[in-house]
Parts: sequence; structure tokens; C-alpha cells
Amino acid sequence: MAPKIPTVKMSNGLDFPLFGLGTWQSKDEAELKGALEAAIDAGYRYIDTATLYQNEHIIGEFLEEKFNSGKLKRSDIFITSKVDLFKN
Repeated sequence: MAPKIPTVKMSNGLDFPLFGLGTWQSKDEAELKGALEAAIDAGYRYIDTATLYQNEHIIGEFLEEKFNSGKLKRSDIFITSKVDLFKN
């Protein structure tokens, strides 16, 4: 069993993890999927990404595999993503 990551109770009753995996500068598919696997195995349930990072599709593929395998539920994961408003 993965260690419990500390959380804070949100106003909607959900427990939000205080630590998450940042994915900035992670564009290599194998490297990022390895980091995601290690983070999930370590108990992380919060993933931070952004359009600017150009890796959201890799994260989505990884999570889809986990959800489809039954090893993880969507309701277990928090994802934050930022929108690049200044993209030309």
C-alpha cells in the first residue's frame, strides 16, 4: 500500500493532497510515464500540468491506461492545468 500523502479538507468535503507531481519540462513520453508511475506508486494523487508544457496528452494516455485497468479511479486523482492565454 502506498504511503498516505497529507491532505487539506476543501469546502466541498474532498481531501486535497498537499503534495503533487509537477510535470514542467517533462516532454519525453517514457520518462514522464515512468515519473507518473513512480508518483502513483508512492501515493501521489495530484498532478500539475499546463498547455504550455505540451505534455497533457501523455498524462491523459497514462491515466486512461490506469483507469481502464481498474488500478486507479478518476475520483482518486486531482489534476490542475493552466491555460496559455498568450499563445500566438
